[in-house]
Amino acid sequence: MARTDIAGHVDVLTGSYTPDAGGEGVGLTALRLTPEDGGLSVVDTVAASGASFLAAHPTLPVVHTTHESTPGAVSAFALREGAAPTPSGRP
Repeated sequence: MARTDIAGHVDVLTGSYTPDAGGEGVGLTALRLTPEDGGLSVVDTVAASGASFLAAHPTLPVVHTTHESTPGAVSAFALREGAAPTPSGRP
């Protein structure tokens, strides 16, 4: 998932399998891409159990993630420009 800010930076959010889901990731990673030089830097990470699939809300600054370790569970995270996603619900 990606969004472009007013300065032309692209905020990118990735999900990963966490140890409880058989992986080595942290859950969610917020990254910033600078189009001018292609640089990619980590803004922050957020623990999110097995966040392998992400779905952005079409109009609100919210992303939903799956939980690979708990079938059928999802979490919602509020998005803020240049900052880590903030948990806004629990499965």
